[in-house]
Amino acid sequence: MRYCCPDHINGNCMEVIDQSPFREVREKCANKHHFLYQVKCECGCYVFRVVCDKNPVVVAECPNCGKKITVFDQKEYTTGSEPDVQMHGIMLKSNSGNELFEVCAMYEYAEEWKPELGEESGFDFNDVSWGTVWVMDEESRKISMVMDKEVE
Repeated sequence: MRYCCPDHINGNCMEVIDQSPFREVREKCANKHHFLYQVKCECGCYVFRVVCDKNPVVVAECPNCGKKITVFDQKEYTTGSEPDVQMHGIMLKSNSGNELFEVCAMYEYAEEWKPELGEESGFDFNDVSWGTVWVMDEESRKISMVMDKEVE
């Protein structure tokens, strides 16, 4: 099933379900222009080490299989630009030192997606106008926003 998300994350995400810790975020934010997904590795893992930089780029690394999943990177988007300076990412850690998080991403589109039209719709899944990423600390179960960025 094709989700309304950028190509780089399609296949590594799932809809936020009622049992998800991100269900309240879904209720507040998701609509016909804002699509919210929980990151899930192909190996079935839902927790990740998260690396962020100020470009901004957010990558989730699976602790089980080592797969790196790009959650947000504006250079991947139709209207996004390549950063002037390459930056080194910083691994996210909680105040208690935990480095494993569940990850949720929201992608905003100016155009409305009409899945009933299928491939004929001409919808550009990489034409993201805004992205937001939340993480949930596996120890404290606290949800925090780690990135909220308009694509430039």
